[in-house]
Amino acid sequence: MNNEEAYNEIVNLLKQNGDKRYIAMGDWADECEGNDGDGTDVSIFGIGLDDDDDICIAAVVDDIGYGHSPYDFPQEWTKATELWKPNYCDFHRFVSKHIEQAMTKQEADKVAKYYWYDDNEAEEESGVPVILTNPGTAKLQIIKLIMRVCETDLNTAKEFVDKVPTVIKKFDNLDEASDLVRAIGEIGGEAHC
Repeated sequence: MNNEEAYNEIVNLLKQNGDKRYIAMGDWADECEGNDGDGTDVSIFGIGLDDDDDICIAAVVDDIGYGHSPYDFPQEWTKATELWKPNYCDFHRFVSKHIEQAMTKQEADKVAKYYWYDDNEAEEESGVPVILTNPGTAKLQIIKLIMRVCETDLNTAKEFVDKVPTVIKKFDNLDEASDLVRAIGEIGGEAHC
């Protein structure tokens, strides 16, 4: 597959998901690399499809402190064409692998702000959300875990599992949120914060 074919396939994959046209990976679960053409290397943790059906990315600057600042690349969803020679084949790998975790722009923004802003600032604003992206085959165990951790009833916990991706709880700090993500993973589900 060449770069143009990969671009078209990404657009088609993301368009099929209705309003869930964004994929943002928490905890550096997966990433792509890029360069802005001016010597700034970036790690891309999110890929989406904007309102104009153009591929956009969420990225952070690599090598901060080695002549680079976090602000050398926009800390917002940016059209992929802002990269020098975007590698749509690698983007296609990322999107194909994680298409089941597609989310709305609003959900993707929640993931992105923990990369773009100081964690403490983000935590103070609204807490650290844990987003359930895939309950896996052990749905009942995930429901029981949600009931216990979130202190909720069976119907509410089941609704979380049936409407993925969804924020199941906000924690006061990243460590607590990461513990729940790990617990969900150990059961066979997928979540990120």
